[in-house]
Amino acid sequence: MTSNGYTARVARVIAASTGADVFEVETAEPYPAGYSKTTDIVQDEFDRKIYRVLKKPLPDLSAYDTVFIGHPIWWGRIPPFLYKALSEADLSGKTVVHFVTHGGSGFGSSDRELREIAPKALFLKGLALYEEEVESSEAEIKTWLKELKFIK
Repeated sequence: MTSNGYTARVARVIAASTGADVFEVETAEPYPAGYSKTTDIVQDEFDRKIYRVLKKPLPDLSAYDTVFIGHPIWWGRIPPFLYKALSEADLSGKTVVHFVTHGGSGFGSSDRELREIAPKALFLKGLALYEEEVESSEAEIKTWLKELKFIK
């Protein structure tokens, strides 16, 4: 999640609208609060394939048919720690609904990366929200959920 909590805000709207369970993926060692410091660290993690340890492992997904996966876009990609965790999860046969918050890059390469991680999953139309507009995006999120037939 971003230090500003944009992705968490979107996840809360989805959960409140659909009744979905929420699991926040956090690293045991948090990233610094400053944007520039975090992006410098993340660039190094991408370059050196460093994957931070999670505070708690991903939950068992076997009981779920549909999994919403949301994350901030870092350097146009899925955050390294989340990429690794999702690579180790079994999303085969799941319906995956991908949403991201970004600073201008949209999905970047994250949708392609996620589809490579889970080639046997069914992907529905995703949602990319510009971070600065997240607070005013509740109607847009609900419209997206209606299009996907998760709410009426």
